[in-house]
Amino acid sequence: MTLLKNFLLLTISTVVALLGAEGAAQLAGYKAFSYAPRSPWQPALLAGDAELGWKNKTGRHEHSFLPDNGYPVTTTVSADGARVSTSVNHRAPTIELYGGSIGFGWGVTDGTTVGDILSQKTGTRVVNRAVGGYGGLQVLMRMQRAAGTWTPSTQPLAIVYLQATHHMNRSSGEPEWLLSNERNNPRGGTMNGIPYARFDRQNTLVIRTAERYPAFPLRESFALVNIAEQAWVRFDRAISNAGMLSVQAELVRRMAALADSNGVPFFVIAVYSQPADFTALRKEVGKSSANWEFCMHPGFPAKEFTVPNDGHPNAIVHRHYGECVASSLSKTLENRLSD
Repeated sequence: MTLLKNFLLLTISTVVALLGAEGAAQLAGYKAFSYAPRSPWQPALLAGDAELGWKNKTGRHEHSFLPDNGYPVTTTVSADGARVSTSVNHRAPTIELYGGSIGFGWGVTDGTTVGDILSQKTGTRVVNRAVGGYGGLQVLMRMQRAAGTWTPSTQPLAIVYLQATHHMNRSSGEPEWLLSNERNNPRGGTMNGIPYARFDRQNTLVIRTAERYPAFPLRESFALVNIAEQAWVRFDRAISNAGMLSVQAELVRRMAALADSNGVPFFVIAVYSQPADFTALRKEVGKSSANWEFCMHPGFPAKEFTVPNDGHPNAIVHRHYGECVASSLSKTLENRLSD
Protein backbone atom coordinates (compact mmCIF):
# COMPACT_ATOMS: atom_id res chain seq x y z
CA MET A 1 0.00 0.00 0.00
CA THR A 2 2.87 2.35 0.84
CA LEU A 3 4.41 1.67 -2.54
CA LEU A 4 1.13 2.52 -4.29
CA LYS A 5 0.77 5.75 -2.30
CA ASN A 6 4.30 6.77 -3.21
CA PHE A 7 3.64 6.05 -6.86
CA LEU A 8 0.43 8.10 -6.85
CA LEU A 9 2.16 10.93 -5.03
CA LEU A 10 5.00 10.92 -7.55
CA THR A 11 2.55 10.84 -10.46
CA ILE A 12 0.45 13.69 -9.10
CA SER A 13 3.55 15.75 -8.30
CA THR A 14 4.90 15.20 -11.79
CA VAL A 15 1.60 16.21 -13.42
CA VAL A 16 1.31 19.32 -11.24
CA ALA A 17 4.93 20.26 -12.02
CA LEU A 18 4.38 19.81 -15.76
CA LEU A 19 1.16 21.82 -15.68
CA GLY A 20 2.96 24.55 -13.77
CA ALA A 21 5.82 24.52 -16.28
CA GLU A 22 3.31 24.62 -19.13
CA GLY A 23 1.57 27.62 -17.60
CA ALA A 24 4.90 29.39 -17.05
CA ALA A 25 5.93 28.69 -20.63
CA GLN A 26 2.70 30.15 -21.99
CA LEU A 27 2.99 33.21 -19.74
CA ALA A 28 6.50 33.69 -21.14
CA GLY A 29 5.04 33.79 -24.66
CA TYR A 30 5.65 30.22 -25.80
CA LYS A 31 2.81 28.45 -27.60
CA ALA A 32 1.83 25.02 -28.78
CA PHE A 33 2.69 24.23 -32.39
CA SER A 34 0.27 25.53 -34.99
CA TYR A 35 0.32 25.66 -38.76
CA ALA A 36 0.55 29.12 -40.32
CA PRO A 37 -2.70 30.40 -41.85
CA ARG A 38 -2.51 30.50 -45.62
CA SER A 39 -2.21 33.99 -47.02
CA PRO A 40 -5.02 34.92 -49.46
CA TRP A 41 -2.33 36.50 -51.66
CA GLN A 42 -0.30 33.33 -52.17
CA PRO A 43 -1.24 31.27 -55.23
CA ALA A 44 -1.33 27.47 -55.06
CA LEU A 45 1.29 26.72 -57.70
CA LEU A 46 2.89 23.54 -56.33
CA ALA A 47 2.13 19.81 -56.38
CA GLY A 48 3.70 16.91 -54.51
CA ASP A 49 6.71 14.94 -55.74
CA ALA A 50 7.93 11.77 -54.01
CA GLU A 51 11.63 12.42 -54.63
CA LEU A 52 11.92 16.21 -54.85
CA GLY A 53 9.30 16.97 -52.21
CA TRP A 54 7.26 19.22 -54.49
CA LYS A 55 7.17 20.50 -58.07
CA ASN A 56 5.35 23.03 -60.23
CA LYS A 57 1.66 22.39 -60.80
CA THR A 58 0.83 21.97 -64.48
CA GLY A 59 -1.68 24.37 -66.00
CA ARG A 60 -2.59 28.03 -66.46
CA HIS A 61 -3.03 29.81 -63.11
CA GLU A 62 -4.72 33.21 -62.67
CA HIS A 63 -4.10 35.15 -59.46
CA SER A 64 -3.93 38.66 -58.04
CA PHE A 65 -1.66 39.96 -55.27
CA LEU A 66 -3.95 42.94 -54.55
CA PRO A 67 -7.73 43.19 -53.95
CA ASP A 68 -10.11 43.63 -56.86
CA ASN A 69 -7.62 42.06 -59.26
CA GLY A 70 -5.29 45.01 -58.66
CA TYR A 71 -2.11 43.07 -59.44
CA PRO A 72 -3.11 40.25 -61.80
CA VAL A 73 -0.59 37.53 -62.57
CA THR A 74 -0.86 34.69 -65.09
CA THR A 75 1.44 31.73 -64.48
CA THR A 76 1.56 28.93 -67.05
CA VAL A 77 3.32 25.63 -66.39
CA SER A 78 3.79 23.04 -69.14
CA ALA A 79 3.18 19.31 -68.81
CA ASP A 80 6.85 18.68 -67.94
CA GLY A 81 6.70 21.14 -65.03
CA ALA A 82 8.58 23.99 -66.74
CA ARG A 83 7.39 27.61 -66.47
CA VAL A 84 6.33 28.57 -69.99
CA SER A 85 8.58 31.27 -71.43
CA THR A 86 7.95 33.24 -74.60
CA SER A 87 10.08 32.46 -77.60
CA VAL A 88 10.70 34.10 -80.93
CA ASN A 89 10.83 30.62 -82.44
CA HIS A 90 9.58 27.43 -80.80
CA ARG A 91 12.13 25.51 -82.85
CA ALA A 92 14.98 27.71 -81.69
CA PRO A 93 17.91 26.23 -79.73
CA THR A 94 17.23 26.02 -76.00
CA ILE A 95 18.71 27.33 -72.78
CA GLU A 96 17.78 25.50 -69.57
CA LEU A 97 17.18 27.68 -66.54
CA TYR A 98 17.25 26.40 -62.94
CA GLY A 99 16.75 27.92 -59.51
CA GLY A 100 14.13 28.66 -56.86
CA SER A 101 11.20 31.05 -56.76
CA ILE A 102 13.17 33.98 -58.21
CA GLY A 103 14.18 31.94 -61.24
CA PHE A 104 10.61 30.65 -61.58
CA GLY A 105 9.26 34.18 -61.52
CA TRP A 106 6.99 33.92 -58.47
CA GLY A 107 4.55 36.81 -58.60
CA VAL A 108 5.59 37.85 -62.13
CA THR A 109 3.19 37.35 -65.02
CA ASP A 110 3.90 35.31 -68.14
CA GLY A 111 6.00 37.18 -70.68
CA THR A 112 7.94 39.27 -68.14
CA THR A 113 10.03 36.76 -66.16
CA VAL A 114 13.80 36.42 -66.33
CA GLY A 115 13.26 33.43 -68.64
CA ASP A 116 11.09 35.50 -70.98
CA ILE A 117 13.57 38.38 -71.14
CA LEU A 118 16.47 35.97 -71.71
CA SER A 119 14.55 34.33 -74.55
CA GLN A 120 13.77 37.68 -76.16
CA LYS A 121 17.34 38.96 -75.87
CA THR A 122 19.03 35.83 -77.20
CA GLY A 123 16.51 34.53 -79.74
CA THR A 124 16.50 31.16 -77.96
CA ARG A 125 13.77 29.09 -76.35
CA VAL A 126 14.26 29.12 -72.59
CA VAL A 127 13.12 26.02 -70.71
CA ASN A 128 12.54 27.38 -67.22
CA ARG A 129 12.86 24.47 -64.79
CA ALA A 130 13.10 26.62 -61.64
CA VAL A 131 10.72 25.75 -58.79
CA GLY A 132 9.69 27.91 -55.82
CA GLY A 133 11.40 26.85 -52.58
CA TYR A 134 14.14 24.76 -54.20
CA GLY A 135 17.68 24.66 -52.90
CA GLY A 136 20.84 23.49 -54.61
CA LEU A 137 20.17 19.78 -54.08
CA GLN A 138 16.73 19.91 -55.69
CA VAL A 139 18.19 21.94 -58.56
CA LEU A 140 20.81 19.23 -59.13
CA MET A 141 18.21 16.46 -58.97
CA ARG A 142 15.94 18.33 -61.40
CA MET A 143 18.91 18.86 -63.71
CA GLN A 144 19.75 15.15 -63.59
CA ARG A 145 16.17 14.27 -64.53
CA ALA A 146 16.26 16.63 -67.50
CA ALA A 147 19.66 15.38 -68.68
CA GLY A 148 18.24 11.86 -68.84
CA THR A 149 15.80 13.03 -71.53
CA TRP A 150 18.26 14.94 -73.73
CA THR A 151 18.83 13.89 -77.32
CA PRO A 152 21.29 15.45 -79.78
CA SER A 153 18.47 17.67 -81.02
CA THR A 154 17.14 18.71 -77.57
CA GLN A 155 20.40 19.19 -75.69
CA PRO A 156 20.57 22.84 -74.54
CA LEU A 157 23.09 25.43 -75.69
CA ALA A 158 23.74 26.34 -72.05
CA ILE A 159 22.55 25.60 -68.51
CA VAL A 160 21.97 28.50 -66.12
CA TYR A 161 21.65 28.19 -62.35
CA LEU A 162 20.16 31.32 -60.78
CA GLN A 163 21.77 31.24 -57.35
CA ALA A 164 20.65 32.82 -54.06
CA THR A 165 22.54 32.69 -50.77
CA HIS A 166 19.66 31.01 -48.93
CA HIS A 167 19.84 28.05 -51.31
CA MET A 168 22.68 26.68 -49.17
CA ASN A 169 20.41 26.61 -46.09
CA ARG A 170 17.88 24.65 -48.09
CA SER A 171 20.47 22.30 -49.57
CA SER A 172 21.66 21.28 -46.09
CA GLY A 173 18.31 20.96 -44.32
CA GLU A 174 19.15 23.75 -41.88
CA PRO A 175 16.78 23.49 -38.85
CA GLU A 176 15.02 26.83 -39.35
CA TRP A 177 14.33 25.96 -42.98
CA LEU A 178 12.83 22.63 -41.93
CA LEU A 179 10.67 24.34 -39.30
CA SER A 180 9.48 27.05 -41.71
CA ASN A 181 8.36 24.42 -44.22
CA GLU A 182 6.61 22.42 -41.51
CA ARG A 183 4.62 25.44 -40.31
CA ASN A 184 3.49 26.23 -43.85
CA ASN A 185 2.69 22.70 -44.98
CA PRO A 186 0.15 20.68 -42.97
CA ARG A 187 0.50 16.92 -43.04
CA GLY A 188 -1.27 15.34 -45.98
CA GLY A 189 -0.83 18.49 -48.06
CA THR A 190 1.33 19.31 -51.06
CA MET A 191 4.78 18.80 -49.59
CA ASN A 192 6.00 15.20 -49.32
CA GLY A 193 9.18 16.21 -47.52
CA ILE A 194 12.45 18.07 -48.00
CA PRO A 195 15.45 16.43 -49.64
CA TYR A 196 18.77 17.68 -48.27
CA ALA A 197 22.41 16.66 -48.13
CA ARG A 198 25.10 16.41 -45.45
CA PHE A 199 28.69 15.19 -45.34
CA ASP A 200 29.23 12.18 -43.10
CA ARG A 201 32.31 11.48 -40.99
CA GLN A 202 34.05 9.95 -44.00
CA ASN A 203 33.46 13.22 -45.90
CA THR A 204 31.02 11.52 -48.25
CA LEU A 205 27.96 13.49 -49.34
CA VAL A 206 24.85 11.68 -48.10
CA ILE A 207 21.52 12.64 -49.69
CA ARG A 208 18.30 12.30 -47.72
CA THR A 209 15.28 12.41 -49.99
CA ALA A 210 11.90 13.93 -49.13
CA GLU A 211 12.26 13.88 -45.35
CA ARG A 212 9.66 15.64 -43.19
CA TYR A 213 10.30 17.59 -40.03
CA PRO A 214 9.78 15.23 -37.05
CA ALA A 215 6.48 15.77 -35.23
CA PHE A 216 6.29 15.07 -31.48
CA PRO A 217 2.96 13.77 -30.06
CA LEU A 218 0.75 16.46 -28.47
CA ARG A 219 2.80 19.33 -29.94
CA GLU A 220 -0.39 21.11 -30.98
CA SER A 221 -1.71 20.91 -27.41
CA PHE A 222 1.24 21.88 -25.23
CA ALA A 223 3.89 24.59 -25.49
CA LEU A 224 6.41 22.38 -23.62
CA VAL A 225 6.14 19.69 -26.30
CA ASN A 226 6.66 22.29 -29.02
CA ILE A 227 9.71 23.66 -27.17
CA ALA A 228 11.14 20.16 -26.79
CA GLU A 229 10.50 19.35 -30.46
CA GLN A 230 12.28 22.46 -31.71
CA ALA A 231 15.17 21.96 -29.30
CA TRP A 232 15.62 18.40 -30.54
CA VAL A 233 15.57 19.39 -34.22
CA ARG A 234 18.05 22.23 -33.65
CA PHE A 235 20.34 19.79 -31.87
CA ASP A 236 19.89 16.79 -34.17
CA ARG A 237 20.05 18.73 -37.47
CA ALA A 238 22.54 21.41 -36.41
CA ILE A 239 25.01 22.54 -39.07
CA SER A 240 27.46 25.43 -39.22
CA ASN A 241 27.64 28.08 -41.95
CA ALA A 242 30.91 26.51 -43.10
CA GLY A 243 29.19 23.13 -43.29
CA MET A 244 26.33 24.52 -45.36
CA LEU A 245 28.78 26.24 -47.69
CA SER A 246 30.70 22.98 -48.21
CA VAL A 247 27.51 21.12 -49.12
CA GLN A 248 26.37 23.80 -51.56
CA ALA A 249 29.80 23.94 -53.18
CA GLU A 250 29.81 20.17 -53.76
CA LEU A 251 26.35 20.37 -55.34
CA VAL A 252 27.49 23.14 -57.70
CA ARG A 253 30.57 21.07 -58.62
CA ARG A 254 28.25 18.20 -59.52
CA MET A 255 26.05 20.49 -61.61
CA ALA A 256 29.12 21.71 -63.48
CA ALA A 257 30.37 18.14 -63.96
CA LEU A 258 26.99 17.03 -65.33
CA ALA A 259 26.96 19.88 -67.83
CA ASP A 260 30.61 19.31 -68.74
CA SER A 261 30.09 15.58 -69.33
CA ASN A 262 27.44 16.49 -71.91
CA GLY A 263 29.53 19.25 -73.49
CA VAL A 264 27.16 22.01 -72.31
CA PRO A 265 28.45 25.30 -70.84
CA PHE A 266 27.28 25.90 -67.27
CA PHE A 267 26.66 29.30 -65.65
CA VAL A 268 26.16 30.21 -62.00
CA ILE A 269 24.39 33.58 -61.86
CA ALA A 270 23.87 35.38 -58.54
CA VAL A 271 20.40 36.96 -58.40
CA TYR A 272 19.98 37.33 -54.63
CA SER A 273 23.39 37.07 -53.02
CA GLN A 274 25.82 39.52 -51.48
CA PRO A 275 29.18 39.77 -53.29
CA ALA A 276 31.00 38.27 -50.29
CA ASP A 277 28.67 35.26 -50.21
CA PHE A 278 28.99 34.70 -53.95
CA THR A 279 32.78 35.02 -53.78
CA ALA A 280 32.90 32.55 -50.88
CA LEU A 281 30.87 30.00 -52.83
CA ARG A 282 33.01 30.41 -55.93
CA LYS A 283 36.18 29.99 -53.86
CA GLU A 284 34.79 26.91 -52.11
CA VAL A 285 33.78 25.31 -55.42
CA GLY A 286 37.33 25.78 -56.67
CA LYS A 287 38.41 24.79 -60.12
CA SER A 288 35.49 23.72 -62.30
CA SER A 289 33.97 24.33 -65.72
CA ALA A 290 31.40 26.75 -64.25
CA ASN A 291 31.13 30.35 -65.46
CA TRP A 292 30.27 32.89 -62.75
CA GLU A 293 28.38 36.18 -63.01
CA PHE A 294 26.93 38.61 -60.44
CA CYS A 295 23.50 39.89 -61.56
CA MET A 296 22.01 41.14 -58.28
CA HIS A 297 19.66 44.11 -58.83
CA PRO A 298 20.99 47.14 -56.88
CA GLY A 299 17.53 48.24 -55.71
CA PHE A 300 15.96 44.94 -54.68
CA PRO A 301 14.41 44.27 -52.13
CA ALA A 302 13.19 47.88 -51.80
CA LYS A 303 9.39 48.12 -51.95
CA GLU A 304 9.21 49.58 -55.46
CA PHE A 305 11.01 46.52 -56.79
CA THR A 306 8.90 43.84 -55.09
CA VAL A 307 5.60 42.08 -55.74
CA PRO A 308 2.98 43.54 -53.34
CA ASN A 309 1.89 41.35 -50.41
CA ASP A 310 4.70 38.99 -51.31
CA GLY A 311 8.25 40.37 -51.44
CA HIS A 312 9.63 38.57 -54.50
CA PRO A 313 11.30 40.66 -57.24
CA ASN A 314 8.87 42.25 -59.67
CA ALA A 315 9.00 42.54 -63.46
CA ILE A 316 11.39 45.51 -63.31
CA VAL A 317 13.96 43.38 -61.51
CA HIS A 318 13.33 40.42 -63.80
CA ARG A 319 14.14 42.56 -66.83
CA HIS A 320 17.46 43.42 -65.18
CA TYR A 321 18.12 39.73 -64.51
CA GLY A 322 17.25 38.70 -68.05
CA GLU A 323 19.44 41.35 -69.65
CA CYS A 324 22.35 40.56 -67.33
CA VAL A 325 22.14 36.82 -67.99
CA ALA A 326 21.84 37.40 -71.75
CA SER A 327 24.97 39.56 -71.65
CA SER A 328 26.82 36.89 -69.66
CA LEU A 329 25.91 34.20 -72.19
CA SER A 330 26.37 36.26 -75.36
CA LYS A 331 29.88 35.14 -76.28
CA THR A 332 29.18 31.49 -75.45
CA LEU A 333 25.97 31.46 -77.46
CA GLU A 334 27.66 33.13 -80.40
CA ASN A 335 30.37 30.46 -80.43
CA ARG A 336 27.90 27.59 -79.97
CA LEU A 337 25.58 28.78 -82.72
CA SER A 338 28.44 29.27 -85.17
CA ASP A 339 29.77 25.73 -84.70
